[in-house]
Amino acid sequence: MDALTGLSVRVQSAETALADVLRVVGETIPITVTTGDPGLPYRAGAIAKYGILDVAFKVRSTPLQIRRPGLGILRSLALADGEARSEASDVVGDFLSDLTTESEAGDLYLKVFLTTEDSLPKIDALRRLRQGMPPGFWPHRFVVRDACLTNASSIWLSKHFYM
Repeated sequence: MDALTGLSVRVQSAETALADVLRVVGETIPITVTTGDPGLPYRAGAIAKYGILDVAFKVRSTPLQIRRPGLGILRSLALADGEARSEASDVVGDFLSDLTTESEAGDLYLKVFLTTEDSLPKIDALRRLRQGMPPGFWPHRFVVRDACLTNASSIWLSKHFYM
Protein backbone atom coordinates (compact mmCIF):
# COMPACT_ATOMS: atom_id res chain seq x y z
CA MET A 1 0.00 0.00 0.00
CA ASP A 2 2.73 2.38 -1.03
CA ALA A 3 0.08 4.85 -2.19
CA LEU A 4 -0.80 5.55 1.46
CA THR A 5 2.70 5.72 2.94
CA GLY A 6 3.71 9.29 3.68
CA LEU A 7 0.20 10.72 3.53
CA SER A 8 -0.60 13.36 6.11
CA VAL A 9 -3.87 13.03 8.04
CA ARG A 10 -5.32 15.89 10.06
CA VAL A 11 -6.92 14.17 13.04
CA GLN A 12 -9.50 16.29 14.85
CA SER A 13 -9.50 14.22 18.07
CA ALA A 14 -9.02 10.70 19.39
CA GLU A 15 -12.79 10.31 19.05
CA THR A 16 -12.79 11.13 15.33
CA ALA A 17 -9.45 9.47 14.45
CA LEU A 18 -10.93 6.45 12.65
CA ALA A 19 -13.19 8.61 10.47
CA ASP A 20 -10.37 11.09 9.81
CA VAL A 21 -7.99 8.33 8.67
CA LEU A 22 -10.67 6.61 6.60
CA ARG A 23 -11.54 9.89 4.83
CA VAL A 24 -7.93 10.34 3.63
CA VAL A 25 -7.59 6.64 2.74
CA GLY A 26 -10.83 6.82 0.73
CA GLU A 27 -9.48 9.77 -1.26
CA THR A 28 -6.48 7.63 -2.27
CA ILE A 29 -7.76 4.07 -2.74
CA PRO A 30 -11.26 2.79 -3.50
CA ILE A 31 -12.40 0.83 -0.47
CA THR A 32 -15.57 0.16 1.51
CA VAL A 33 -15.23 -0.86 5.15
CA THR A 34 -17.68 -2.20 7.72
CA THR A 35 -15.89 -1.61 11.02
CA GLY A 36 -12.84 0.08 12.49
CA ASP A 37 -10.61 -0.66 15.48
CA PRO A 38 -9.31 -0.05 18.07
CA GLY A 39 -11.86 1.33 20.48
CA LEU A 40 -11.52 4.83 21.90
CA PRO A 41 -9.74 4.02 25.22
CA TYR A 42 -7.02 2.03 23.47
CA ARG A 43 -6.72 4.57 20.65
CA ALA A 44 -6.48 7.54 23.06
CA GLY A 45 -3.90 5.67 25.16
CA ALA A 46 -1.69 4.85 22.16
CA ILE A 47 -1.77 8.50 21.07
CA ALA A 48 -0.96 9.77 24.57
CA LYS A 49 1.77 7.25 25.37
CA TYR A 50 3.46 6.67 22.01
CA GLY A 51 2.15 9.34 19.61
CA ILE A 52 0.79 6.66 17.28
CA LEU A 53 -2.42 5.51 15.67
CA ASP A 54 -2.53 1.81 14.80
CA VAL A 55 -5.89 1.31 13.13
CA ALA A 56 -7.58 -1.55 11.30
CA PHE A 57 -10.70 -1.55 9.18
CA LYS A 58 -12.62 -4.65 8.15
CA VAL A 59 -12.96 -4.39 4.38
CA ARG A 60 -16.32 -5.05 2.75
CA SER A 61 -15.20 -4.44 -0.82
CA THR A 62 -12.42 -3.02 -2.93
CA PRO A 63 -11.74 -3.20 -6.67
CA LEU A 64 -8.04 -3.57 -5.89
CA GLN A 65 -6.49 -6.83 -6.98
CA ILE A 66 -5.72 -8.88 -3.88
CA ARG A 67 -3.09 -11.60 -3.68
CA ARG A 68 -3.77 -13.94 -0.77
CA PRO A 69 -0.72 -16.15 -0.47
CA GLY A 70 -0.51 -15.87 3.34
CA LEU A 71 -1.52 -19.33 4.48
CA GLY A 72 0.28 -21.04 1.61
CA ILE A 73 3.50 -19.27 2.50
CA LEU A 74 3.15 -20.21 6.17
CA ARG A 75 2.64 -23.84 5.19
CA SER A 76 5.50 -23.90 2.67
CA LEU A 77 7.84 -22.58 5.36
CA ALA A 78 6.49 -25.24 7.76
CA LEU A 79 5.27 -22.50 10.08
CA ALA A 80 1.61 -23.50 9.90
CA ASP A 81 0.11 -26.90 10.71
CA GLY A 82 3.39 -28.04 12.29
CA GLU A 83 3.06 -30.83 14.86
CA ALA A 84 6.46 -30.75 16.55
CA ARG A 85 7.30 -27.65 18.60
CA SER A 86 9.87 -27.09 21.26
CA GLU A 87 8.87 -25.44 24.53
CA ALA A 88 10.96 -22.38 23.56
CA SER A 89 8.93 -21.91 20.41
CA ASP A 90 5.49 -22.19 22.06
CA VAL A 91 4.88 -18.43 21.98
CA VAL A 92 5.91 -18.19 18.33
CA GLY A 93 3.95 -21.36 17.59
CA ASP A 94 0.83 -19.97 19.27
CA PHE A 95 1.15 -16.74 17.29
CA LEU A 96 1.55 -18.68 14.04
CA SER A 97 -1.37 -20.94 14.94
CA ASP A 98 -3.54 -17.86 15.55
CA LEU A 99 -2.27 -16.34 12.30
CA THR A 100 -3.25 -19.52 10.45
CA THR A 101 -6.74 -19.45 11.97
CA GLU A 102 -7.18 -15.79 11.02
CA SER A 103 -5.95 -16.43 7.48
CA GLU A 104 -8.47 -19.21 6.97
CA ALA A 105 -11.41 -17.08 8.18
CA GLY A 106 -11.62 -15.27 4.83
CA ASP A 107 -11.83 -11.72 6.22
CA LEU A 108 -9.87 -8.83 4.74
CA TYR A 109 -8.48 -5.92 6.75
CA LEU A 110 -6.92 -2.59 5.91
CA LYS A 111 -4.27 -1.79 8.51
CA VAL A 112 -2.82 1.71 8.77
CA PHE A 113 0.01 2.71 11.12
CA LEU A 114 0.50 6.44 11.72
CA THR A 115 2.76 8.53 13.93
CA THR A 116 2.47 12.15 14.99
CA GLU A 117 4.14 14.50 12.55
CA ASP A 118 6.29 15.83 15.38
CA SER A 119 7.52 13.57 18.16
CA LEU A 120 5.99 13.85 21.60
CA PRO A 121 8.30 14.15 24.64
CA LYS A 122 8.56 10.65 26.18
CA ILE A 123 9.00 12.13 29.62
CA ASP A 124 5.41 13.45 29.52
CA ALA A 125 3.80 10.15 28.43
CA LEU A 126 2.41 9.21 31.87
CA ARG A 127 1.03 12.71 32.41
CA ARG A 128 -0.68 12.56 29.00
CA LEU A 129 -2.15 9.15 29.87
CA ARG A 130 -3.60 10.46 33.14
CA GLN A 131 -4.66 13.95 32.06
CA GLY A 132 -5.19 13.64 28.32
CA MET A 133 -3.52 15.55 25.55
CA PRO A 134 -2.38 19.10 26.36
CA PRO A 135 -4.49 22.10 25.35
CA GLY A 136 -3.88 23.02 21.72
CA PHE A 137 -2.83 19.50 20.67
CA TRP A 138 -6.04 18.88 18.66
CA PRO A 139 -6.39 18.95 15.73
CA HIS A 140 -3.05 17.26 15.06
CA ARG A 141 -1.23 15.93 11.98
CA PHE A 142 -0.34 12.25 11.76
CA VAL A 143 1.69 10.66 8.97
CA VAL A 144 1.02 7.20 7.51
CA ARG A 145 4.19 5.17 8.10
CA ASP A 146 2.86 1.78 6.97
CA ALA A 147 -0.31 0.33 5.45
CA CYS A 148 -1.41 -3.04 4.13
CA LEU A 149 -4.37 -5.16 3.09
CA THR A 150 -4.23 -8.45 4.97
CA ASN A 151 -6.34 -11.47 5.85
CA ALA A 152 -4.87 -11.57 9.38
CA SER A 153 -5.58 -8.62 11.65
CA SER A 154 -2.71 -9.56 14.00
CA ILE A 155 -0.09 -9.53 11.23
CA TRP A 156 1.74 -6.49 12.66
CA LEU A 157 2.10 -7.85 16.18
CA SER A 158 5.84 -8.34 15.74
CA LYS A 159 6.42 -5.54 13.21
CA HIS A 160 4.94 -2.61 15.15
CA PHE A 161 5.36 -3.85 18.68
CA TYR A 162 4.83 -1.03 21.16
CA MET A 163 2.83 -2.39 24.09
